[in-house]
Amino acid sequence: MGVDALKAHKSPLDVVELVVRELENNEYFNAGRGSVLTSNGTVEIEACIMDGNMKNCGAVSGLTIVVNAIALARLVMEKTPHIYLALEGAEAFSREQ
Repeated sequence: MGVDALKAHKSPLDVVELVVRELENNEYFNAGRGSVLTSNGTVEIEACIMDGNMKNCGAVSGLTIVVNAIALARLVMEKTPHIYLALEGAEAFSREQ
């Protein structure tokens, strides 16, 4: 999938998000749906993404309602003045988006 996206001249940032979203949606991979449960039996996920050309990054953590944390991390990078959002603040931002 990633190789095909690169061959289609997608940006490296788009390819990274695409591939990580696929992993987050795979219940057998330790991310997103497949995340290891906390000691309370819940899922809390995090993600970060960086654009090396622009020297920008975005990160989120402590998410319980977001399916694709990588997409939210990218939105933090592109649509806020922040680098990192966590817990209720990150989830509130996800609802706004």
